[in-house]
Amino acid sequence: MEIKVFGTKLCPSCNIAVRRVNEAIEKWNGEIRVNYYDMETVDGLTEGALNEVMKIPTIILSERGRLVARWNGEVPEAGEFQEKIGNPSI
Repeated sequence: MEIKVFGTKLCPSCNIAVRRVNEAIEKWNGEIRVNYYDMETVDGLTEGALNEVMKIPTIILSERGRLVARWNGEVPEAGEFQEKIGNPSI
């Protein structure tokens, strides 16, 4: 699974989104790839354009290139986010 998080360093909601993602994937031991994109950089804007990001924070979950979930301009509730990524296999 891959998670892309788009935001800026000074955006309070974006910082909450980053924390929410980090807390949710804590037990996955690196099985989930997370990429953070700063929308104030050229690289972040480029990746944002490729992913049609219009609002921040935006979180995109995909698995094997297929969209699993997407939140545009909002931070998902912890339970909702955890439900989408599932539980790590033990």
